[in-house]
Amino acid sequence: MRWMKKLVVLMGIFIIGVLPSVKAEEVKEATVAGTIVDEAGQALIAQVVFYNDASLMRLNTDLLGRYSTKLPLGDYTMEVSKGSEYEIKDVTVSVEDRRAKYIEPVVLKQLYETDWLSGDLHQHTLSSFDGSDSPANVLLSNLAVGLDFGFVTDHNDMRANAEFTAQPFEDFLAFAGTEVTTDLGHFNALNFNKYLDFDVPNGEADLEPMFNQIQSDDAALLQVNHPLRDNFKFEDMEMIERFDLIEVWNGKALPPYVEGDSNEQTKLYWFDLLNEGIFIPMTAGSDNHDIQGNRMFLTDEGEQTEAEYFFNRRMYSGSPRTVVYAEDKGQEDVLEGLEEGHSFVTNNPLIYLSVEGAMVGETVEAGELTVEVDMQSNRELEEMRLYLNGEVVERQAVEVLEFQQVFLMDLEAGDWVVLEVLGASGDYALTNPVFIK
Repeated sequence: MRWMKKLVVLMGIFIIGVLPSVKAEEVKEATVAGTIVDEAGQALIAQVVFYNDASLMRLNTDLLGRYSTKLPLGDYTMEVSKGSEYEIKDVTVSVEDRRAKYIEPVVLKQLYETDWLSGDLHQHTLSSFDGSDSPANVLLSNLAVGLDFGFVTDHNDMRANAEFTAQPFEDFLAFAGTEVTTDLGHFNALNFNKYLDFDVPNGEADLEPMFNQIQSDDAALLQVNHPLRDNFKFEDMEMIERFDLIEVWNGKALPPYVEGDSNEQTKLYWFDLLNEGIFIPMTAGSDNHDIQGNRMFLTDEGEQTEAEYFFNRRMYSGSPRTVVYAEDKGQEDVLEGLEEGHSFVTNNPLIYLSVEGAMVGETVEAGELTVEVDMQSNRELEEMRLYLNGEVVERQAVEVLEFQQVFLMDLEAGDWVVLEVLGASGDYALTNPVFIK
């Protein structure tokens, strides 16, 4: 459990969600409250969702694991979670009358431990013209979903950086940043907090001095965001090699396994770059403009489409996230891991790929090589896909929570290998490559 160095004003409970609109005189509701704890009985900052066929409400606990909200009378499922390493627990809740209902403490079990750190590289606060949450609320949401680090990246604005990076938690790494927002595309300047002239009046040539200013800071990383998303595309792909990172999975669209979606198109474009010998490590970020997502509602009729499901249930901080190997777990280690491609992207499964012991982002000599895959999830996995040079060469059904396997592959100089995993409820993960020389 993460504790703070000092008490900060984060003690309120930040409630987010949408419930059916009813006239004031028709409201029949009750307060529902409780706490989330770990196996030792210690308070756990976590995410809580109440839902039924008519409504859904998402909230984060406070620093002491407490939550409290008002719900209309009815029966609900309460889903409690804290990121990939913890179980997801469902509790049935019946609100039968207006009397306050206290739910017994919910114990959330940690399933896995990992040396890798997970974080959100694309988050907005109320300093963005279309944002809604304070930096403190964004921070709390990051802690509730089990993130180890996070960046704030407001549109052409850096006012939130000071508050976000002043957070007091020893085990959370808070980074400054901004999303440079132009009519030529959107770009994250990560770990960057200097004055920047955001004006781009005369077309693509004006991006050059902006790129130069960001990249003159050796500690900053330049990431192209959602490069193939309609209305927000990067308009000059000839400049793609100027970027340190490419956002293959943006949280405002569907996971990259969905054919025809902008994230899937970006994944395929990234594969093409790899086949051309261009390696720009890929990342993911929620792009959250409010910490519950912009479309937190349920449809009124029939089965939800895949898009509706994600817009309703999976748009929140850290969904998706980038998981990076950071040897000493410091800020410099995170930045180095991102830049080297020692990372994978996910909205839940933890997946690890190695070739002859080399991790993603590394290179090994050609030959008959041992390829190891290791996967863990708190929801059932469904399918594993192993890519060689952008083509699936191994596909297996894996209807379990944990899966490990070793393959022998004849790999030649110039080859690259990537692991992709699909799971229940739209769970998805994708690694950066291991290269062969």
